[in-house]
Amino acid sequence: AKSLGHGKVMPPNTRDPQIVSIYLLHMTEKVAARLRRHQLEARHYALGLLSANGWIGGNFRLEAATNDVLPLRRLARRIFREHWRGEGVRQVQVTALDPRTAGLANDLFVTPDCLRARLNTAMDAINARYGDFTVAPGLLMGRSDMPDVIAPAWRPDGHRQTIDQDVELRLRRSLPYRGSI
Repeated sequence: AKSLGHGKVMPPNTRDPQIVSIYLLHMTEKVAARLRRHQLEARHYALGLLSANGWIGGNFRLEAATNDVLPLRRLARRIFREHWRGEGVRQVQVTALDPRTAGLANDLFVTPDCLRARLNTAMDAINARYGDFTVAPGLLMGRSDMPDVIAPAWRPDGHRQTIDQDVELRLRRSLPYRGSI
């Protein structure tokens, strides 16, 4: 694959930082899990929020190639700190721009975190057996209940669900705490 990513359309003009951060965190988790499932890792990532004025965020280079979600969460926090100014958001996107086979060439000065790798392996095994996000960060308890799949244009009678105002209200009511990423 030349790139690997996940994006999600949000309720239009979403300005609540907690809701935006949950959607972005959800996409970082999906990309990291998918990279691990295919034994891939990446060093360059694109993270963005789509507003009426265009994409907010950018392309980021990590110190070392990874398929762990923690560096992606740090990038998401960076977008919130340095780029997003509360504009209405309608979509989030996280993309690994240069996926490659995991563990091929390790950087001499970067030591792999074996504990995180074992944790990811255990979490992936549980999620593979019992369903995606059976084990997930607590912040994702309030993630969107919309399906992860939409019908492609060539098959419009498939699974499709539209975004309505009460999706945001249901999401807001189910949030366990009022923080952001």
